[in-house]
Amino acid sequence: MKALRQNNLWQTIPVVLITTEGRQEVLAPFLENGVQAYIRKPFRPEDIKEKLQSILGEAWVPHAGELEGCDF
Repeated sequence: MKALRQNNLWQTIPVVLITTEGRQEVLAPFLENGVQAYIRKPFRPEDIKEKLQSILGEAWVPHAGELEGCDF
């Protein structure tokens, strides 16, 4: 995350961590260094949709059926 945030081309790209980890002492360094959110495994496609909407706002709303067929 530190290297990603140091590059001008990548500084503003939202990052969502997908992890099996749930302990705050493990996740805190990622969140402190620019990870906007995390999703714990196992997850559903709807979980990703909710996180992305919370980060990107309501302007990002997939059309009906866009989540179908996702290999998550």
